[in-house]
Amino acid sequence: MKTRQKTTPVIEYNFYLGVLTEKGLVAGLEAEKIFDLVVKFVRTDIEPARLSDRVVEIQSRLSDEVDILPVVEDGKYLGAITSQDINRIYSFKLKEPAAQEAG
Repeated sequence: MKTRQKTTPVIEYNFYLGVLTEKGLVAGLEAEKIFDLVVKFVRTDIEPARLSDRVVEIQSRLSDEVDILPVVEDGKYLGAITSQDINRIYSFKLKEPAAQEAG
């Protein structure tokens, strides 16, 4: 299965700055702002996920526009979680009872 990421975390020196969305970049291109600095398109209103967040909370914050959430602790970027990752988690959970019954 091929996917197309619509959101990219923006990191500098391992610190989370925000996200760059496809929608934001397209709007900038349509406004002929192709020579603007990337930082002008970075969204800082997207709250990153934390290690202590529940999967269901993270899922509720994902959308068609923001399909990836950076995982951050103490301002440091640790990685990211996507809607595909969450779908895989649910898929594994659905398979668990069948695996337990077979064992």
